[in-house]
Amino acid sequence: MCPPTYQQSLAISQEIGDRAGEGNSLNNIGAIYSSQGQYGDALGYYQQALAIHQEVGDRALEGSTQVNLAYLYQAQDNLSAAKAAIDEALNIVEQIRADISGNDARTTYLATVQDYYQLKVNILMQLHQQQPQNRYDIEALATADQGRARGLLDLLTEANADIFKDIDPDLRQRYQDLQFQIEALEKESIRLASSEATQGQVSTLQADLKALRDDESTLREEIRQQSPTYAALNFPKPLTVAEMQAQLDANTLMLYYALGESQSYLWAVTPDSVTSYVLPSRAAIDTAARDVRDVLANPGMYGVPATTPDAQGRTIAGTTRTLSDLILAPVADQLGQKRLVIVADGELQYVPFAALNLPGQAEDAYTPLVANHDLVNLPSASTIAILRETVINDRQPAPQTLAVLYDPVFSLDDERFNQASGSATPAFASTTTQPDPADQLNQAALERVTRSVNLDTIPRLEHTRAEAEAILALVPEGEEVATQSFDADYPWLDQPNLSQYRYIHLATHGFFDETNPELSGLVLSLYDQSGHPQRGYLRLGDLFNLNLPADMIVLSACQTALGENVRGEGIVGVTRGLMYAGAPRVVTSLWNVDDEATADLMQQFYQQILVDQVPPSAALSATQRAMWQQGESPYLWAAFTLQGEWR
Repeated sequence: MCPPTYQQSLAISQEIGDRAGEGNSLNNIGAIYSSQGQYGDALGYYQQALAIHQEVGDRALEGSTQVNLAYLYQAQDNLSAAKAAIDEALNIVEQIRADISGNDARTTYLATVQDYYQLKVNILMQLHQQQPQNRYDIEALATADQGRARGLLDLLTEANADIFKDIDPDLRQRYQDLQFQIEALEKESIRLASSEATQGQVSTLQADLKALRDDESTLREEIRQQSPTYAALNFPKPLTVAEMQAQLDANTLMLYYALGESQSYLWAVTPDSVTSYVLPSRAAIDTAARDVRDVLANPGMYGVPATTPDAQGRTIAGTTRTLSDLILAPVADQLGQKRLVIVADGELQYVPFAALNLPGQAEDAYTPLVANHDLVNLPSASTIAILRETVINDRQPAPQTLAVLYDPVFSLDDERFNQASGSATPAFASTTTQPDPADQLNQAALERVTRSVNLDTIPRLEHTRAEAEAILALVPEGEEVATQSFDADYPWLDQPNLSQYRYIHLATHGFFDETNPELSGLVLSLYDQSGHPQRGYLRLGDLFNLNLPADMIVLSACQTALGENVRGEGIVGVTRGLMYAGAPRVVTSLWNVDDEATADLMQQFYQQILVDQVPPSAALSATQRAMWQQGESPYLWAAFTLQGEWR
């Protein structure tokens, strides 16, 4: 029975001639009958709703009704009809997405329709179980990738184009003026934060600042629309499965995961084969993945044997084996010793696959996956093709080898102030004059971040000096550049000369703010040698404005692989920003890493690359393998992952 409120809404819409409202009410009534198993009644209402949506041209509601029809047919085990309905729904989704201006808006829209892609994957996999000879599982894989990381693909295409080129000078000036307004308002926010301002004043200013940032986003989209360069861009479509396979070589196995509410799926892809597997639900896999991360990222497990339990009774061996049994055991006979390219989903994006126990290990045994495999991560299967076409393309090798930033100054208590000035305290710290609010903007942002991650102060990374010196010693004289101490600041990263270096290594602190992801980023030197605050906080948005066409960027910092997990888009964080800046390979970390152990790992990593001429992805795996063989805890070596090109 349908609730009276829906019937009343339908009657009112019909009475006032609101055809769109009538169609929506019919769709809702159909959904009620379908949930009650009254499929005949539901079908009638859906068909009426569909006719009205098509009549009034409401494509979004037409797509929604087609999805409802797909669910209905699936419940009746009429999978062919279900596939036809969901195909039509996704055709509409792609048309709507193509008409949306702005990457952020397209990403937001696609996040709202991820259930559509998941439904089609489920229908196709059900068809595959009934008709395995028709290989519906291959189409299911293509569908999964169709809904994955589309915003990143667009950004990587845009990154190779100068959208500000040849635009109206007045439009360029408006954009610059808006940037100055935002900067001025941010400076004022710092002044208020250091004064006795009321919460109302602060809230009003923050609202004004948000409005300006919204205007900035709108204006940037206007620039896109007027830019001849942007208009000429052909944004990529996701790869077909055959095109995915063409990106692989005989020694590479792609493991592609798609997690679902009732069951999940894994595809094992090689250049000449695709094998699919049904896995447990998203909830089961996510729970096991969180347990793995909790155990591996726990500093208390440092030096503890893999079979020794933590306070909750969990062991590294047992916890990693549990997840391995869920997501790797089904494909164990295909692993061999191949390179593994991981396209993860859900909580698996936060798990270092290198540290998972090999499938089939005994209860008291621990052999990590990296013992037999090189590993690399991708946001989607299509990403590697776009990286190769738009980022790497015909790029010539940079003439210089390595640029390093290390050991920044985070605190006024840093002993280097004494060395620089010969006095006990920095110059401005000894005066009663308030520091310039203009210099305090990024410091205040940093303070918000440190509060969010429960840090009162930012400790100096003294071991990064030894780390930097060790890897710089591997580079021929004259092919390297380094900055440290007070000079390890934002302007150094923004200089054009950095485009001349193949590898960029940033040894500093990184933070991920779950509440305010836009505040996440890297911490550089916060003060000059006189003690005046300087721009030393590199926020996530800043990364998209840098030009860093290096072969690889390494973030030897904490939590730099983390970011906001956007449905359908994956982790939107530092890695994405650096790929946009021009790097086809990015090495980042999944948790707070140990300073001294990281220095040792990085020295071995660069030894592999610069001396032994090992490709970066293989070099990272070889380094982690060696540390495990030396008895080091996964806490020390498993945090670092490489995303992007493995060749």
